[in-house]
Amino acid sequence: MRYKMRIIIMALMMCSAHTWADNSKPSVNANREWVKTAVQDKLNQGKIDEAIALLQEHLKEDKKDAESWGRLALLQSRTAKCDDAQASLTQASAASPPNTRDAYLIAAEHLRTKGCTALVESEKAADVGELKSSVLLRIGHDNNVMLLSDSLNSSSSPESAFFNPVAQVRYHRPFSSGNLELRSTTSYTGYIKSQVDSYNSIYQFLAAEWEPSTNSASVWQTRFGNRFDVSFVNSDGMRFFSWTDTVFANLSRDLNEYSRLGFEIPVGLQKFAEETAATSDDNRDGAVVTPSLWYAKRVDSLIWQSSLNFSQVFAEGDNYRLQAYGISSGISGRMTELIRGRLNFSFAQNNYFESSNGRKDDRFDAIVGATYTPASEPNLNFAFDIFVTNNNSNISSASYKRNTVMGQVEYAF
Repeated sequence: MRYKMRIIIMALMMCSAHTWADNSKPSVNANREWVKTAVQDKLNQGKIDEAIALLQEHLKEDKKDAESWGRLALLQSRTAKCDDAQASLTQASAASPPNTRDAYLIAAEHLRTKGCTALVESEKAADVGELKSSVLLRIGHDNNVMLLSDSLNSSSSPESAFFNPVAQVRYHRPFSSGNLELRSTTSYTGYIKSQVDSYNSIYQFLAAEWEPSTNSASVWQTRFGNRFDVSFVNSDGMRFFSWTDTVFANLSRDLNEYSRLGFEIPVGLQKFAEETAATSDDNRDGAVVTPSLWYAKRVDSLIWQSSLNFSQVFAEGDNYRLQAYGISSGISGRMTELIRGRLNFSFAQNNYFESSNGRKDDRFDAIVGATYTPASEPNLNFAFDIFVTNNNSNISSASYKRNTVMGQVEYAF
């Protein structure tokens, strides 16, 4: 029985490695990730029948989700539904990449020949971690190149094509009565025009998140974590530009089968290179607090999410002490079997309340894009996005518009 279970677990791990994408941006598997989270919520609350029903409903619409078929088979095994589990594993084999098909078929054969009993959660390979990686290349055009964010008078900033290679790694494993996830993203942005190559930059993102097991009596799911971002720019060779370290707590809960409510409280510290501040009033070093409240709803194959955001920057320099209020709303999901789309709008009012010039900005951002995943290559996807920013300030030199068009190819392994 333990051998049979490990075969299913290994097949799930191998398959999920091909469907993972960085969650810092809209993913080609957004709906599948939503279902995975919702199913885990039900299991944390001891509602295995509801978790099975949720997977079955999802698989009516997405029959090619091999990982969910495998997960359904595990849950059916735990409730002694051996015939159903065997059928699910057969479906998982048909939908999975060639390198995992045999593992699902072997597991189905074990169920057929050796019977099916409930699996205890502790029997799962608790010491086995999942390592998932991807590499991607973005190529695009920016009509208003800026030295990272809000660091140059954009009215004189030129346009340029750019390229942006990125490497991503994620490691996930059970840890201390919960789940631990480590993530890393490394990227380089290079501009084609020689007059703006001083804006080339290297960016490194590191994060650790821990999600404790939820008490069966609790309806709230919690996550805690730490994020670290550091950037370097080619001002005179690659030199340090800024770093930010943020700790956060995230709480969320189901309102019903299709909607979820949550809020996050991040508290961070930011540090900028000394040359970014012409005077002490321009010093942006200091603490940052950015709480947000969000609501998400799944409608068929689409996910709609909206949030209310607040930001308080306790900068050392008067000119960058900031209070910001914002709202964002977007929808993403499957447009066809192979194409996913996304659309997002956000608006923020930024008040530099102690600045010498009384600066206030109204900023509008919009993103529209689509991702195509070939049926024959589920670990490969192609994306196209358009980003629009309009920053309207009462200080003319701080007003700008920025449009970016970008194509992307990503390979997960």
